[in-house]
Amino acid sequence: MKLLRLAPVLVSALVLTAMPPTALAQGTSADAAELFKQGRAALDTNDYAVACAKLAASLQIERAVGTLMSLAKCEEAMHNLASARQHWQEAADFADASNDRLNRGAFCRTKFADLDRRVPRLTVRLAPGAPTDTVVKRDGVILLSATLGSPLPVEPGMHVLEVIAPGRETTTQHIELKEGDGKDVLVTPGPATVVTPLAPPSIPRNNVAPTSTAAPSEGRSALLWTGVAVAGAGVAAGLVFGGLALGKSGSLPTECPNDKCMPSGNGQSDLSSAKSLATVSDISFAVAGVGAVIGVIGFVKGPHKAEATPSVGLWFGPGSLGLKGTFQ
Repeated sequence: MKLLRLAPVLVSALVLTAMPPTALAQGTSADAAELFKQGRAALDTNDYAVACAKLAASLQIERAVGTLMSLAKCEEAMHNLASARQHWQEAADFADASNDRLNRGAFCRTKFADLDRRVPRLTVRLAPGAPTDTVVKRDGVILLSATLGSPLPVEPGMHVLEVIAPGRETTTQHIELKEGDGKDVLVTPGPATVVTPLAPPSIPRNNVAPTSTAAPSEGRSALLWTGVAVAGAGVAAGLVFGGLALGKSGSLPTECPNDKCMPSGNGQSDLSSAKSLATVSDISFAVAGVGAVIGVIGFVKGPHKAEATPSVGLWFGPGSLGLKGTFQ
């Protein structure tokens, strides 16, 4: 007898223990009662969105048969038949488990049976041969492999099925169900994903980089500027030695008339020096002419591959001057 009296208490304790611990920590019985009162008031005025939210919040704080029944009515009014069916079932089970003093279990089972006939069911099957790691989603929620092939209650309306498998394209199907409908859908992953290889970098033919059409200017510059330097040096030397020759010959008309000098004077020495300096001046101007020719050749020859820079210079000797160097 004592065990029979304790049975309802034990059942209630088991139910409370099975509830998520967070549900009991979100409020008190007074909070649950107030939310239930507000939810019922909204339900009486057909404000179903507010009513369902209030009743669901009350149910999270404290589980009660009346709250489950009211929430089921609200969801059925919003045409959420699968959710309403679930809460009618929970209300019937909880009424029996808690030894409901109003005996509402039978009523809840009747409502569940009436609604069960109206709820659509969708059976999803995975095609044979699909990869073992294939994932099937219904409305964004992954379906466990154990549920594939079983008719599951769903809400009336449009549903989206996704099939995802590594290395395969994702497939998507849209399935619409009305009240009382039952559909069996076979799903399969898409074809293998095509991987486009990256294009290799462009390499010039024969691995030779294209050469620039612009010719280097080193060859022209070396020959041209060498000619200019030689011409300039020759002109400078010719002017210097020419000036010295004129200086030496300044007194010759008196000491050496008609290039015949007096034996007793210095005219003969000055005459010789003047002639030597004049010769060097002439050679210098000749070298300048050669430099000018080199410069013209460098300019006319035009661009060519880089060559060794020509080496050109003047050399001086007693009473003489010359041009030496290397050319290509």
